[in-house]
Amino acid sequence: MALVDELLLHRGESAYAVAARNPHPGAARVALVGLVVAGLVLGVAAAEHRATRPAASADRAGLVEAVQARSRSVDTERAELARLRAGIAALRASPAPSAVPSPDPAAAAAAGLAALRGPGVAVTVDDPADRSAPRVEDRDLQLVVDGLWAAGATGVAVDGNRLTSLTAIRTAGSAVLVGYRAVSPPYTVLATGPAALRSRFVAGAGGALLSELADAYGVRWSARSRSSVALPAATASLRVASPGPTR
Repeated sequence: MALVDELLLHRGESAYAVAARNPHPGAARVALVGLVVAGLVLGVAAAEHRATRPAASADRAGLVEAVQARSRSVDTERAELARLRAGIAALRASPAPSAVPSPDPAAAAAAGLAALRGPGVAVTVDDPADRSAPRVEDRDLQLVVDGLWAAGATGVAVDGNRLTSLTAIRTAGSAVLVGYRAVSPPYTVLATGPAALRSRFVAGAGGALLSELADAYGVRWSARSRSSVALPAATASLRVASPGPTR
């Protein structure tokens, strides 16, 4: 039995030795294919890396330029902030005016804060003779005033109440208020302006409205030119801001 075992052992070793000396040809082909595939993968990766490098460089350059532009903008804003702070400090250090300067006479007259005299027109509006017909309302007077402004009026007063940008014409109950003052018919609207003020008013929206009210409800009205119209100054005063205490 020992002899048989020894023969079998030497026979197996010889077979393994032969196999080692003569490898299978398919294994070599597999190894060659693997090397080729690995080379292709590495080549493609290298090509993609080279292709993305210019784009990455361009993106980096764009980011650098954006950061630099933002830095310049911040520097400009800081300089403007410093200038404004210096101006505020100078204003705080300067003495407050003892009195508000008087407005320009022409500007005061145009704003209704000074009396005004000149050629113009007198528009009279009255309720219908039929007391059952609709009365003249605040919106009717508003449209008459708007028509005079549109015709070129330089100043307007309703029943002696000078109109300014703060004057309201509205109804409270059954009364018409002009600047919180009640007025009653017949309403007299005086306006200063150019020589053609009356003709422009009659031909414009104001005259058209009064004509419609006269035809529909019997509202009575007239518009007459005057060589001299005197408008009083408005009773409302300007609200002027004053500097507060410094901190």
